[in-house]
Amino acid sequence: MKSIAYTLLTILLTLGTALHAVDGDDIIKIDVLSETAVLTPGNSTRLAVQLTIAKPWHINSNPPSGEFQIPTIVSLSDSSGIEFGEIIYPAGEMRTFAFSEEAISVYEKTVYAFASVTLPKDFTDSSVTLKGSLQYQACDDEVCLPPKTISFKKEMKVGKAGKVNAKQHEDVFRKSKKR
Repeated sequence: MKSIAYTLLTILLTLGTALHAVDGDDIIKIDVLSETAVLTPGNSTRLAVQLTIAKPWHINSNPPSGEFQIPTIVSLSDSSGIEFGEIIYPAGEMRTFAFSEEAISVYEKTVYAFASVTLPKDFTDSSVTLKGSLQYQACDDEVCLPPKTISFKKEMKVGKAGKVNAKQHEDVFRKSKKR
C-alpha cells in the first residue's frame, strides 16, 4: 500500500513539474530599450520592445500568415500625458512545423517591436515608468500553449529639455530602418 501511495505521489510531483515547465512563464523575457540615454520632455524618442524567446519556442508574427493564428501584440499604456507612436513589428520568419503542412510566419530568438514615445513639454519628474503588455501564443514543434497576456514596465531616466542626449543601442535601432 505504501508502495502504491509513493508511486502516485511521485507521478503527481513529476506531472506537476512538467506542467509548470510549459505554462509559459519563462518563455519570453521582455525589455524596453531607448534610443537615447534619457528621455527628454517635448521630444520624441524611439523605443524598442525586446522580446527574447526561449528555445524551442516560437510565437506568431504580427501580422500572422494564417487566419487562425493568434498575432503577437505589443501594447504601450498612455499615462501622465505620455504619447506613444504606432507599434512597428518586425517581419516574421517562414518556418514549417510538425503541426502544420504549410510554412507559417513566426518570431524566434530575439526580436524587436519599435515605437516612439513623447513626454509632455512640462514633464518635470526625473524618471518615468513606461508600462505595457504583450499578447502572444507560444508554440514549439509539436504543441501550442493557450494564448497569454503578460504585463511589463520599465523605468527610464528623464533629462532636461535642450540638453545633448547621447545615442545608445544603435545596432538595435538600425534594424528599425530596414523595415
